[in-house]
Amino acid sequence: MVRGLPRDLVIYVVLHTMVSSAFVLLGERRVDAYVSISILVYFIATSILPEIRAHCDLRLVDYALITVFTLIIALRVLDTLGYKLPLVSP
Repeated sequence: MVRGLPRDLVIYVVLHTMVSSAFVLLGERRVDAYVSISILVYFIATSILPEIRAHCDLRLVDYALITVFTLIIALRVLDTLGYKLPLVSP
């Protein structure tokens, strides 16, 4: 096992919990907001915590998360511009 990995995972979990808790306290109800912020926290954490990337190859996960994030943002922008898509309409 890589030496610094457990410490980095604990830092990631604490960071993710803090951000999610802040959203709950602010009363956020949209799932897409939680998913988007979770993806951003993942990329920030894996960028500043080198042992996570050194332990395993995360390229496939990165591609999948970037795709999901881009889709969420695109749908949110279209909704803001007034386009109603059947998938997004409440």
